[in-house]
Amino acid sequence: MIEFTNANPSLIQIFLKFLRSFGTEKTKIKLRLMLHVGDDPEIAKDYWSAITGIPKNQFQSAIFKPQGKGRPHILPHGTLTVRYYDAKKYRKLMSELDCFLRSLI
Repeated sequence: MIEFTNANPSLIQIFLKFLRSFGTEKTKIKLRLMLHVGDDPEIAKDYWSAITGIPKNQFQSAIFKPQGKGRPHILPHGTLTVRYYDAKKYRKLMSELDCFLRSLI
């Protein structure tokens, strides 16, 4: 499984573009929301579905965390985890990442 989590829409879009560069199938992409108790999961799904172009039926069940004390709630649409299930693509990605990291040393 290839996985990326963030709350920044631009970074999520960059990661999805990166996945597409490997010839990924859109139907194998699953999304999961991490929200605070009291957040509306349907509003968050609508938001992230519009950002990603991934239909809401590809969302897995949301995870709800209690609101922290004394901290402002700054992520009204929560954090999004993008998951891609394909062992061959995972191995290819890890191989290319390894080559890239070795080139930096």
